[in-house]
Amino acid sequence: MVIDVIVEAHEARFRELDPLLPRRDPLPDSLSGQMSVMVDGAVGYPRRIRVDADSSAADWSVLDQHRLVARVGGLDPVAAMDALLTGWVEVVHAIATPEDRDSAATIGWPSRDTAMTPLFIDRGMIPLRVMAVRQAGRPGPDVASPATIRPMADADLDAVVALHLEQIRWDRQFGGPQPRPGAAEVARRQYSARLQRGDPWVWIAECDGRPVGMIAVTPPESAGWVAGLSSASTPAYVGTTVVLAPQRAGGVGTALVARAHAALDREGVDLALLHYSSLNPLSAPFWHRCGYRPLWSWWSSSPASRLRL
Repeated sequence: MVIDVIVEAHEARFRELDPLLPRRDPLPDSLSGQMSVMVDGAVGYPRRIRVDADSSAADWSVLDQHRLVARVGGLDPVAAMDALLTGWVEVVHAIATPEDRDSAATIGWPSRDTAMTPLFIDRGMIPLRVMAVRQAGRPGPDVASPATIRPMADADLDAVVALHLEQIRWDRQFGGPQPRPGAAEVARRQYSARLQRGDPWVWIAECDGRPVGMIAVTPPESAGWVAGLSSASTPAYVGTTVVLAPQRAGGVGTALVARAHAALDREGVDLALLHYSSLNPLSAPFWHRCGYRPLWSWWSSSPASRLRL
């Protein structure tokens, strides 16, 4: 099939771009029979995803997502992607309206594939979020912090919820979604469940007896949703990582990350993945110092109707 040839060329190109990208990138079975956009050298599947406003995913995402799942090969991948994006924009414009404010058109693409960058920019997209990767054992900065780092305890639940909401509020100014009315209750359920099952992957930073920061890691056995995004079959995912404003730039975040990395390395986890906002002037420098580098960029136009031909 033509699609099989495109996928094979797509995978080969990715392997040359970045050794930490997935070795294989087959089309999900769920796309079988779905509407597609076919052009010379590329195939794409436009998807519209509605996110439940009362779900944890709504903390970090618009509620109306227009995504493109793309596989690009051919003799001229840039030209193929250009034509594919044009076809996708026409699909989005047929259903998205300016009134859909809580919406976005997005595509995830390898950060090192810079040849595609002008195409995304021409469509009015920005690389709003980056998925970064750290290989096991990579050193981080020296830790010099006044904070005590310890596992989350039952008595921390209120503080953890407040810290989680602080990260949502902080991310909002860098293109994150509006805080949801039910965000506090969703976070409380989420961290209560982790406490009840004795989850050891959430740590608190404490100064003068008061929680001032936290980091929450999803171990490989629970992070299946990121398993196909890297060369590792079982990566971990580093989630909420936040320090209160008065304690930022004082080594607290570095100490939290060092504790999490020590646990991941001890468990033999090959790769850790995380997202950060590319517009946040603190995030990229911090995570790069901690041993991470960009793997995927999530290009986005919000609202979706602003996507340009």
